[in-house]
Amino acid sequence: MSKGKILIVDDEQIVLTAFRIELEQAGYDARSALSAKEAIARLLKERFDIVYTDLIMPEINGTQLCHQIKRLFPETEVVLFSGNPYEVEAQHEAFTAAGGRDEMLRKPLGEGVLIKVTENLMKEINYKKNLARGPSHVS
Repeated sequence: MSKGKILIVDDEQIVLTAFRIELEQAGYDARSALSAKEAIARLLKERFDIVYTDLIMPEINGTQLCHQIKRLFPETEVVLFSGNPYEVEAQHEAFTAAGGRDEMLRKPLGEGVLIKVTENLMKEINYKKNLARGPSHVS
């Protein structure tokens, strides 16, 4: 059984492949999209717990994608990553205002960073789901 469903969005196939393999090896159901438009199309067909998106992409950047995702699927967590630390800093406020997570990952990611962030987010997501269900009564 999958630990959670993750979508990775980046315009670089090598990044998508590396993230997907790492997440799958840790037991997650990981999918990928080469553009924000492809990501939205996937999200309209299937639900994801977490979306990891690159900041700098053609047509629609990661902040704009986050805004669209949160408008359509407010329960989906969105995490930004980028290889450009200056752009991450410049977009931080706009990204979090769009509903994105405060933690922003910088490429290349250190060993184990992706899994640690994912595990922590999934604990939070599962806690929120359990809270929404209300108290369980055991006889």
